[in-house]
Amino acid sequence: MAHDYIVAIALELPSLGYLVLGSYAMMLSFCIAYVRSRLGDAAPGRALLEGLLCGCLSLASFPLLQHLSLNPYLAVAIGAVVAFLGGDWLKETLAAVVGHFIDRRQR
Repeated sequence: MAHDYIVAIALELPSLGYLVLGSYAMMLSFCIAYVRSRLGDAAPGRALLEGLLCGCLSLASFPLLQHLSLNPYLAVAIGAVVAFLGGDWLKETLAAVVGHFIDRRQR
């Protein structure tokens, strides 16, 4: 009976590792984005929202990495890059890329 509990815990360890790794990636990108925003003379509220946005974006990269069979540790690097460049840069870049593909598709 105790053996069943040990097996159940062992099966959950990979997801627990992803939880810890996801929390680390989210907090790192939050801190980087917050400090970058405050150094850029952003209001504290805007810096907080920028940090939350970047943290959520880095956390959202986990399912994509798993789907592409890539190492989930890349989420930490992705979160750091997104936080360093900022949410506004990411929004403008994605809008340009999507606009390019839409224009190309309409031809």
